[in-house]
Amino acid sequence: LYGYKNDWDNFCKWCLSVNLDPTKCTYQTIILYITNLADKNYKASTIKRKISAIARVCETNNHKIDLQNPNFKRVWQGIRRSIGTSIKRKEALLLNTLRYILE
Repeated sequence: LYGYKNDWDNFCKWCLSVNLDPTKCTYQTIILYITNLADKNYKASTIKRKISAIARVCETNNHKIDLQNPNFKRVWQGIRRSIGTSIKRKEALLLNTLRYILE
């Protein structure tokens, strides 16, 4: 929940900086916001979490955002394609290294 609150607060600050009302946002508002995040090199997974947080807060306040709109889906797909969605895996910790750390 903390992450969602933080994401919502950041969205509100961004909306105010561009003279938009976060409580009356539309899919077009979300497109502008996620484009801004992508331009700032946010990861796709982080942007997705922020979209979820915004949608959840709006839904809780009886304000539905049409994230199934074809224009939104096209932009979101393009962002994911351009910044990539691959998971960067960490190298496995070897048993000898683990023993060394625990000693």
